[in-house]
Amino acid sequence: MLSSNRSPSVVSRRVSMLGLAGAFAMLFGVSTACSTGPKGPVTVPLEFRPNHAEPLTGTITAADVKVFVEPVNDKRDNKEQIGTNVEDETPVPVYAGSGKAPTDFVHDVLAEELKNFGVELTEAAEAADRIISLDLTRFWIEEGNNYKAEVKGIAQVRDKGGRVVWKGPVGGQGTTFGRSLSPTNYNESISDATRRLVGSLLANPQFQNALAR
Repeated sequence: MLSSNRSPSVVSRRVSMLGLAGAFAMLFGVSTACSTGPKGPVTVPLEFRPNHAEPLTGTITAADVKVFVEPVNDKRDNKEQIGTNVEDETPVPVYAGSGKAPTDFVHDVLAEELKNFGVELTEAAEAADRIISLDLTRFWIEEGNNYKAEVKGIAQVRDKGGRVVWKGPVGGQGTTFGRSLSPTNYNESISDATRRLVGSLLANPQFQNALAR
């Protein structure tokens, strides 16, 4: 579980960031009175922009098998937020933008990576030989000294008759460093975590076997 405790390194990053901001303000004659730390919530438009997670490579043997990826089910305890900044005494909430919801974001990344692995996807469940579903249980970024993201869920594969042929946990993490309250850094860390979640699924031999006839 991601910790919400502040550490001396958190303070040092805040001090160093403010010090750098102050130097630039003095250089350009701009007051730093407003640079006193987080003031309000952060909104992050979710876009898949992994920074540290390497592209997934490989193939899955699923000859003549059509796969449908169901919409992701939101099973998170906190459906309103996607993260928090804990650098100051009062945590700053982080929310997803008005574009993609976390469930849509994870679904689209999963579908795209499956296609990249050579899996034939169909847009209709009734036309599929296998149906993949995912319950999203965690989609969270905590910013302290670093940005730390975690995406977790329970995936399953059903056959055409509805029988569950495989079910198991999947998850991934992402970490990056950057300036405070950066939507870009939030996006990068959650994108890395999502790619690694999909990677943990694709690398699972039982999942791979479940896609075969």
